[in-house]
Amino acid sequence: TILRILGKATIAESDVLVEPQLVPIAQFFLGALRDGSEADHTGDALVMAGAWQRNATAHVIALNEIIHGVLIANHIDRKYLTQMCGLILEEYVCSEVWELDALNPDNASLLRAIMEGLGVIGQGLGTDYIRTSSFLTSALCPLLDRLGENSAEVRDTAALVLTSIAIRGEYASAADDSPIGRLVVENGDYVVDMLSRHIRHLDQHPRTSQLFAAVLRRTNAARSMVRLLAEPIRSALRTLSITSRNRYQDHSRNFLLVTREYCRAIVGEVESICTKSKSVVGAVQKYHPEEPDSDDELTEIFVDELSSSLSEDIEGTRTNCISRARLLQSMVVSSLEILETIGGLLESPDAGVRSLAARSCALVMQSLGKAESALKDEKYTLKVLQSYNGLDSIPFDLTSLHKEARVLPHVHDMWPHVVSSLSDKNRISIQPEPFEATLQLLTTMAIVSGGEFIAKRMHTDLWPFLARVLEHGVRHVDLQTRSLDSLTIADTIDTGLLRTSEISPELTKSIRILILKALTLIASDNSSKDALRDLVTPAIPIVSKLATSHISSTEVQEAAKKSLASFANVNADELWLHLMLLTACSGEVYTISPPTCAGGRCSLPTIEELLPSCGSSPDKRAVIEGEFARDLLKSLAL
Repeated sequence: TILRILGKATIAESDVLVEPQLVPIAQFFLGALRDGSEADHTGDALVMAGAWQRNATAHVIALNEIIHGVLIANHIDRKYLTQMCGLILEEYVCSEVWELDALNPDNASLLRAIMEGLGVIGQGLGTDYIRTSSFLTSALCPLLDRLGENSAEVRDTAALVLTSIAIRGEYASAADDSPIGRLVVENGDYVVDMLSRHIRHLDQHPRTSQLFAAVLRRTNAARSMVRLLAEPIRSALRTLSITSRNRYQDHSRNFLLVTREYCRAIVGEVESICTKSKSVVGAVQKYHPEEPDSDDELTEIFVDELSSSLSEDIEGTRTNCISRARLLQSMVVSSLEILETIGGLLESPDAGVRSLAARSCALVMQSLGKAESALKDEKYTLKVLQSYNGLDSIPFDLTSLHKEARVLPHVHDMWPHVVSSLSDKNRISIQPEPFEATLQLLTTMAIVSGGEFIAKRMHTDLWPFLARVLEHGVRHVDLQTRSLDSLTIADTIDTGLLRTSEISPELTKSIRILILKALTLIASDNSSKDALRDLVTPAIPIVSKLATSHISSTEVQEAAKKSLASFANVNADELWLHLMLLTACSGEVYTISPPTCAGGRCSLPTIEELLPSCGSSPDKRAVIEGEFARDLLKSLAL
């Protein structure tokens, strides 16, 4: 309050020139900010201790309050104030403070003070200044950048300042759900130009991925931005093409972070459209359960009934269906370009690149699966409406509406890259991070393809390697050489070549848990369970052994138990037979009462008669396995 009064007092007398009074005050307080920016942050003890940041924060807060006091006065020369605030704005946005780590509390406090200063200037100078000056071109980029900050305090301050600017600039009202989104969309040319420049110069803008995350995830402007950013992304993808990859390999990881954020935005928008499409097609199928032939004509009675169930009239529904279909098609094109470019990076020797590529590919597969479903629904709705309004009412060919989005051809194309990424035949050992990301991609591919499409490939291409890891373990990551006898073709077949000294217990534990969790996810989902159809028979005894082995850690045992239970969703008979055999070999039999028939008891053989004899008395391991099998049988409804 005192500082605001000081600001008012500076210009209290209109007859006196304010420049000699106000400018020195501003220069004094900005001096503390400049001193820190000119210092060598890498070795400055004051910076490391936070003393400079705290001093600069106090000066910036004081200057903000003085500016606020000056700006609320009504008799000031606005032109002069605009020029003066423009200079302060330039000092704020050009400060090296924006490059400091915001997770440091002292840095965060200084960043918040500077952002609040931007808000004070925008609020004080008003709508015309925000809309017609260079204010947004200077302030919007750094504020949006900090909207993607990991520090919650810095992120919340950026959101608050952006919201106040959006409302003061009349881009949105206080009642709007997303004022920041309205601000971003209205200034889409600034934002797209800014993001495009960042993509083209990743070496100068290492925080580009955070900026994309802020714009696409935290502004509710993703739908508009996804379309506007399609061309810049397409241009940037050329740097990762096979002919250019080596020249730009240093920036591959940063660009893949950007790509991941863009793919997330596409998934979010496709899911939103898919929900709307299902709602509309559900209303249409209520009155027209079968897709009509192209020459069908609907009666007026049907049209009246259909109109009553739709949220819009027939013409509005058709227009929105066409709009959604076109938007989906554009997103499919962008997704396929990304998939085509980064799919090969799944075989990169760089673990970080491989991991990010796998996560982006998984998002693309997810968006393609949703888009294919949504486009089928839109095709159905449009065919019904086309029957009513004539054959020329739809501006594109309905028969090929969802062909580009068909996910199975792309699963086929991606499969060799996935197998190569998961296998260790070209590496000394398995790297956990890319291995986990690729397993997530595999799970997504199983879900979107329906499972059956990759069932045989899972068994022949992947299971031998996965079984080897589950049974024998994983090499040490830091093992730089292999023994001479392992450098043979048999290395991928004869697991006995893996010596005990080469096995890493911790890495083996982590990788086994990742594999078991992936198998559980695939088996538990009805959309993907058929992917394990061919391998569940050899998998059950291996996973069962892990669940009961005293060598396995508690975490591995629990993961194995969950996997076995989920296998009941794939092949309950196979699991039942295995568990019954374990109980029989333990010296006991899991008793099942014969079923009751109409005429009394059915004359069926008992379980004891069906199960083979295990011969000698059971050992300790057989008893443990039998107890485990009986407990699992009791918990499963087989």
